[in-house]
Amino acid sequence: MVADKVCGRNSKQMVHYKKSWNIMMMNLFIRIIFKTLILLVFALSSKAEITYESYLDLKKMYPNESIIQLYYGVFYDISLENGELNVTYTSRERILFFGNASHLYSDRSVFSNIFMSIEYIEANSYILSGTKYKKVAVKDFKEIQRPGESVFYDGSKEVNIIFPGIAAGTVIELNTTHKINDPEFLRYILFQHYLPTYELEAEVLFDNAISLEMAPFNVTGSPFNKEVTKNRTLLHYKANKVECFKVEKFTPDMLHYVPHIYPIIKNYSYKGVTTPVIQSVSDLYHHYYPYIADVATNIDTYELKHVADSVTKDVDNELDKTKALYYWVQSHIKYIAFEDGLGGFIPRKPNKVLEKRYGDCKDKSALLQSLLHQVGITSYLTWVGTRDIPYKYADLPTAYADNHMIVTYPFQGKNYFLDATSKYLTIDQPSAFTQGKETLISIDSINYMVETIPVVEPMANFIYDSVYLAITSNHLKGKGFATSKGYTKSRMQYRLEVEDEKEKKDVLESSFEKGSNKFILDDFQLVENVPYSDSIVLNYQFTLDDYLKKFNQEIYLNLNLNKTWLESKIEVDRKYPMEFEFNGVSDNVFVFEIPEGYFLQQIPTDVNYENELAAFNISYQLVGQNVIYRHRLMRKQLIIYPKDFDQWRNFILQLDKNYKQTLLFKNNEN
Repeated sequence: MVADKVCGRNSKQMVHYKKSWNIMMMNLFIRIIFKTLILLVFALSSKAEITYESYLDLKKMYPNESIIQLYYGVFYDISLENGELNVTYTSRERILFFGNASHLYSDRSVFSNIFMSIEYIEANSYILSGTKYKKVAVKDFKEIQRPGESVFYDGSKEVNIIFPGIAAGTVIELNTTHKINDPEFLRYILFQHYLPTYELEAEVLFDNAISLEMAPFNVTGSPFNKEVTKNRTLLHYKANKVECFKVEKFTPDMLHYVPHIYPIIKNYSYKGVTTPVIQSVSDLYHHYYPYIADVATNIDTYELKHVADSVTKDVDNELDKTKALYYWVQSHIKYIAFEDGLGGFIPRKPNKVLEKRYGDCKDKSALLQSLLHQVGITSYLTWVGTRDIPYKYADLPTAYADNHMIVTYPFQGKNYFLDATSKYLTIDQPSAFTQGKETLISIDSINYMVETIPVVEPMANFIYDSVYLAITSNHLKGKGFATSKGYTKSRMQYRLEVEDEKEKKDVLESSFEKGSNKFILDDFQLVENVPYSDSIVLNYQFTLDDYLKKFNQEIYLNLNLNKTWLESKIEVDRKYPMEFEFNGVSDNVFVFEIPEGYFLQQIPTDVNYENELAAFNISYQLVGQNVIYRHRLMRKQLIIYPKDFDQWRNFILQLDKNYKQTLLFKNNEN
């Protein structure tokens, strides 16, 4: 079982679960292991062992695959032991190789931490020798302790497994059981995987004294068969020949479209007393709050106060003080992600983060909040899920609804969402990967708010690119002036964080390439590149060889030099949504100097096209001996869903059609 948290979260509840775990360990360890082994033996014995003949049959069944999931099963067992929840999660997997794919799936890892401990691992290779299979057990499991440094040590462990004998016909088998020490961490059950799956199975077995809800996503109806006995309920699902989901360009995370279900323990009853677990967003918040309750208590604030005062000493108003401290944390505290275990949930003390000058999202957020507090500014620690996570808190009030922490700063009726991990962001823009996402804002031990981060308007993310073009010694030469704002600006500044001038040139050359891959950036000057300013400004010069065509004293030139949007074409067989990092506007103004002795035969008609998803316009103007080409593009939606594919296809079709427009310049003597 792989931990999913990016950064995170309750010392109070951890003490509870640690105590419970210690009590149960002595009494239940033998019973759990015995029960797990029995389940594994039963499951494996019920599956027909692969033979050479069945391998050949499967190879015919999957003629275009080099590897398939022969079997995948997940099994939850949720019970009450002396009034305490006992949860185990068992995963069983067999993968069959049809070709030599030793670089795929031969190296696997199993993770554990304070929330989920490994109870059992079994790994085997079934190697085809002639027409017989030989079982080779993996005996050496390499355990890797993730050491971290000082306060960042979180006790997470990784068990690395290397399977021998990967070749055509090999089957690898991995069986694991985890004990879930916190009922918040009931992992999803997937009904579709990266690989085609010949046999898929899922079971959830739980005591009737436990109220369990199955939260479905991308699922129609309940896929489970239900069997109820006197004391327990079994939910069972089985399917054969399940197609894999296709990895497509620009897709959101698979959870946006792959069918899956989360088990949620609402409450449980023992000896007439009902104990709530997670029934609502309020329950989730009060589960989270102890993680952050003591973050700023019992700390030495001298250095915090000193930094806060020095950073804001020349600033008078509150908003500018907040900006100054926000930008200081972005630029002076290095972001390092420490994901797993208790360290992935509890922020480190702000004075320690300040001292070490690094931290993860919650560490940087706690530091920023503390610095703001030192100068009398109110702000709130805030949980949020990145756009990889498709859930709203009301639909999934568990720890899997979010994976990130920021700071919410209220000012004059507006909430500013401050992400100190995203360098070069100005205060007006949330991090691009949290746009449109719900936040859980911690006000105090009782009160919280759920608020959605707005999607930034296209005009806030603007790039203006003006180029003067002329023919010099049969080369097309250009002098450009470009201004970037919003996310385009911050992304460019981040990419330009290199010392070497050649690397900077490579970054700019790839960013401003025009016409073809024969574009050469001859020179550039960063006129304005101040961190946290509104824009970045660039002057540049380039050569574009073999682009314009000369034939019989005629010149052919296509001024549609930037066609990158055509890369987002949606193919007819596409199944899944297409996602963009942000909405934005691109303005191109290209001025071409008509060579002496030539004239433009015909000015193309202006074009305007717009739908709900995007818009563009192209115009040409003849002014003296210059042709002025103007082209604006606007993207208005972050995600293009299948229902809107035809709209997007029509947009790209019209764009492509107009990009084929070529100008003809004739010699005056003809």
